[in-house]
Amino acid sequence: MPLRRYKRRNLASQKFGKWTVLSPAALNDGTVGWLCRCSCGNTGVVVTNGLLSGHSKSCGCLVAEKARMRRKHGASNKGGAYAIWNNMKYRCRNKNIVDYKNYGGRGISVCPRWEKSFANFIADMGPRPKGTSLDRINNDGNYEPGNCRWASPLEQINNRRSTRHILYRGETRPLAMWAKHFGIDYTTVYNRVRLGWSLEKIFGNGPE
Repeated sequence: MPLRRYKRRNLASQKFGKWTVLSPAALNDGTVGWLCRCSCGNTGVVVTNGLLSGHSKSCGCLVAEKARMRRKHGASNKGGAYAIWNNMKYRCRNKNIVDYKNYGGRGISVCPRWEKSFANFIADMGPRPKGTSLDRINNDGNYEPGNCRWASPLEQINNRRSTRHILYRGETRPLAMWAKHFGIDYTTVYNRVRLGWSLEKIFGNGPE
């Protein structure tokens, strides 16, 4: 089928996602497009706007690849890495949620590399260890490589802006660390501090 006459950009040899443009071509209805080869080896004809707009990035293998990654990293699990990635972005940009004031409302943002790609997020963070969640090392910093880690609940508590630090026996530690040191439930220690108990009374004759 002959190609229709039209003015077009020359896209030959350019890359769009996993597509590499080979030559001009046409779809069965006469729509002008480009013959492309996907990095997986498949070929197909893609319309110009599909390439330029980013709507078409592969033969379909990219969608399947992302689906496999979501399953691998717990997309269906509320605590899975994929859900954590989505929640990270959500609380930084959705002004209608309660948590926004503590994240996006304070100027906290997600770096462009992670914002656009779950694969990049996992590549930088690594698989999520069981029992951990995403933690920013500097609570005033952004979600980005170098400022995030997979942290245990205790590590999260110790790193909160609101964490209470206690001077005892000449050493300053987060209250949760003192509770762990003396083998006492954190909630119990916290409530006794609020009631005005002395640290000597709370911790008794615990280990030095």
